[in-house]
Amino acid sequence: MSVCVTLDSCKDALVLGVGRRIVANWVNGLLNSIEAVLTDDDEWQDRFNSALSGAHQIHLAIFDEPYLEYVLQGKKTVESRFSVHRIGPYREVEPGDILLIKRVSGPVVGICDVSEVEFFRLNCKVLGEIRKEYEIPLCASNDEFWDSRRHKRFATLMTLSQVKELPEMACEKQDRRGWVSLVQKSPQLSLEIF
Repeated sequence: MSVCVTLDSCKDALVLGVGRRIVANWVNGLLNSIEAVLTDDDEWQDRFNSALSGAHQIHLAIFDEPYLEYVLQGKKTVESRFSVHRIGPYREVEPGDILLIKRVSGPVVGICDVSEVEFFRLNCKVLGEIRKEYEIPLCASNDEFWDSRRHKRFATLMTLSQVKELPEMACEKQDRRGWVSLVQKSPQLSLEIF
């Protein structure tokens, strides 16, 4: 089985195991740290190892306050990502994927499952419908939140489950992306039988 980890910087590429390619040392270090922390939680350890083997994807999501605390407290149950361009997580994240929760300019502080995903092509009507249905689970009842998304064209909404707070783990990611897919799902093999 093959796991492909993709990032922008390829200078630190490592090959680990059969077909497992990790790009950038910080990703390898982070995944090893997460794996070590989960050793006392059999359920999470199984989920994480399954994702590492390519069954699901692992993503790093950067959260600003107060939304980070809302997620860790279980108050915010849906995460949203809006963009002008078709970029991740739009059409990339899937139910069953794992989300690592990172503080803006800080450490990784949690992990969760993505249990449901919806993708939207936005216009004013669709944005209004999203607000009506998801304002409470997004913890986004203020007009400023919605006004800042009026010019966006794409939206990804993810229902979060099994949120687990983790001890703070350093993450040496140094770019400005708010979403990084660390481990991608292995492509399905098809066999032709003659």
